[in-house]
This record gives sequence, C-alpha cells and structure tokens, in this order.
Amino acid sequence: MKPAKTREEWLTRVAQAIEPLIDAAATECGLPLGPEWNYRVSCSWPGGRANRNKAIGQCWNRAASKGKVNEIFLSPTIDDPAKAADVITHELVHAWDDCRSGHRGTFAKLARAVGLEGKLTATTAGEALSARLAGIVDRAGPYPHAGLKASAASKAKQTTRMVKIGCQCGVIGRMSRAQIDASTWRCDDCGELVLPTEE
Repeated sequence: MKPAKTREEWLTRVAQAIEPLIDAAATECGLPLGPEWNYRVSCSWPGGRANRNKAIGQCWNRAASKGKVNEIFLSPTIDDPAKAADVITHELVHAWDDCRSGHRGTFAKLARAVGLEGKLTATTAGEALSARLAGIVDRAGPYPHAGLKASAASKAKQTTRMVKIGCQCGVIGRMSRAQIDASTWRCDDCGELVLPTEE
C-alpha cells in the first residue's frame, strides 16, 4: 500500500479498517445493525481550539453536519499512530450510535465489546484490541503528521500592552507604555494633558 499523502487520507484509511471490528462487536453483543457508515475524519482541535478542554477526539452527530455525516476530529497533539487508531476507535463507536448514547447505554456496551477499557469518557485499547490496531496501523503506513504542542499554540507571548488613556474632556484611547513615557501627549480636542487611566 502506498503511503498516505495527507493526514485525512491516513485517518480515513485506518477508520475504514476499524469499521468491521465495530460491526462484528455489535453483532457479538446482540446490538441491532447500526446505520451505514457515513463519516469524515480530520486532524483538528476537538471543540474548536487548543486546550479548550483536554479532549483528544470528538465525534459530532449527523444532524450537526450540513453534509449529514458524523464529523470526527482527532487532536493534532497526537502523532503516535497507535494512539491515533485507539482514539479513532472510540470516536467510531460514537459514530456507530450517531452520538445518541453519550458514554452510556449502547456506547458503553459496544465500546466494551470492541475491546476499549478504562473510564468510558477516556478509554484505551485493551491488549487484544491493541494487537489488532497495530496490524491496521502497520498496513496503513506512516502517519504523515508531526504533533503540535497545545501549550505553545495557546500561549503566544503578548508583545505590546496597550494602556487606556483619557482626557478630562471625555476623549478615551489606548497607546503603548513606551509612547506615553516618550513624550507628553495632549488631547487633540481640548489641548489638555492626556494621562493613563485606572483600569
């Protein structure tokens, strides 16, 4: 198999290989046949921005998508292919149920049947599932992604701190501390001295 050119290609390739595992687990635990698989999987911040919450994966129900598909997002902090496959499995269980059960009911039953262990809001692949996912990842080839550090993405240094300034005539504005210290500033409206205000 040729190496995936994009992250989405790799993630989709892995997700499609995991589908039969989930379908088989649903049959084994007596769940009715789920809906036809209809999803997209991407590398993006779950919830919309870095560090908003500590989620590493997210699945949106079909009603939320104009394309009527489950939208699955895998955090860009993850660059380990085995971990990526693990998270995709969790999110595909949500997609199988179209997110109707949250982390309870059908989701819980199917997650356990497919081999996910631990707290249901933060599962990990058990030994048997890990071995199967390792084979899937091996066939999928290298994951074309280098991890992002959430702390670096969300904590950019502020270079200039603007200070609120005001005049007795009511004119208000902002300027840098360097501008204020460098010279005496007078109001364009009344000519009085403009000073920093208390915030």
